Amino acid sequence: MIELSHSAGTPHLGSSLSCIDILTTLYWSVLRIDAKKADDPLRDRFVLSKGHAALALYVTLCKRGFFDEEILATYNQDGGRLAEHPGPHCVPGVEAATGSLGHGLPLGIGMALAGRIQRHDYRVYVLMSDGECNEGSVWEGALLAPP
Repeated sequence: MIELSHSAGTPHLGSSLSCIDILTTLYWSVLRIDAKKADDPLRDRFVLSKGHAALALYVTLCKRGFFDEEILATYNQDGGRLAEHPGPHCVPGVEAATGSLGHGLPLGIGMALAGRIQRHDYRVYVLMSDGECNEGSVWEGALLAPP
């Protein structure tokens, strides 16, 4: 991850390093998700609200088998699939575009509510940063979130 960040010239390595342990735990021990069935409607969902940490998510998804390492090598390169902030479905396993602070929690709440309405038994996890906790959309989403 450090070498990829250096070769891509991206400034957000700290954001990625601060959550790689959380992503490792989620993807190897918590999330009910299969890399070979990344679009399974019953899969658990993960939203990386702190889009600056996209590199950590990309590395995690690659190591978990969602896509090949050749794609990982294109991180933040012209014409590559992996931008500095994740775009929706740029690779299997990326659920939403993030990077604008405060959008991940409302997206995750919407996913959870949709699952509840459709009577699906999936779980939704959102990883946020401290920098977005004062955004209005975060507070509005938290007030709407189901118990």
